[in-house]
Amino acid sequence: HSAGVFRDSAGYGAIYEMARILDGFRTRLVGPPTLTFNPGIVVGGTETTLDSAGFRGTAAGKTNIIAPRAVVQGDLRTLSDAERESARKTMREIVSRSLPGTRATITFDDGYPSMAPTPGNTRILRHYSAASEALGYGGVGPYDPIKRGAGDISFVAPLVPGALDGLGAAGGGDHSPEEVVNLNSLVPQTERAAVLMSRLAREKGSVRRPS
Repeated sequence: HSAGVFRDSAGYGAIYEMARILDGFRTRLVGPPTLTFNPGIVVGGTETTLDSAGFRGTAAGKTNIIAPRAVVQGDLRTLSDAERESARKTMREIVSRSLPGTRATITFDDGYPSMAPTPGNTRILRHYSAASEALGYGGVGPYDPIKRGAGDISFVAPLVPGALDGLGAAGGGDHSPEEVVNLNSLVPQTERAAVLMSRLAREKGSVRRPS
């Protein structure tokens, strides 16, 4: 019964524990610009469900019942593997300090790997920028990693001498009802990529695998 909340006999309940953990993440981890974490869906109450994809949940409860269950699912983004592991360690420490009468666990599923800047990536970008200038489109610089999302190339980036992401169509309004794509941008993007690949193919040793 809710009259016993905060007491040793009943504890704090799952929703207070969930709030403690999320605020602990905010307090301890907010700061580094290349580290973000976002609770995308939260459900709590006497009964909770979350679908296998983690996109839709349900909850049931009453105002006079201390919620025994709470589930949160979100994402964690970092620029490097070291930053990711450090953040996970801190998160585990926060989760382990449960409020009286509660118990929480956290699990991590590896999604897209981190893709940190490397000298090889910078070299490929210089080639790409030179190709863009040769085509009359002007130079291209590195995009702020805080503003970019995950890229499929991050799975193979550690296995090749250099890699680039973000060579597709331009657009805006990411992941919102206002999201748009500029189809006209495909022409210059395709031309840049074609010239880049042609030049790299002619560059001695460009296709060698790292030792």
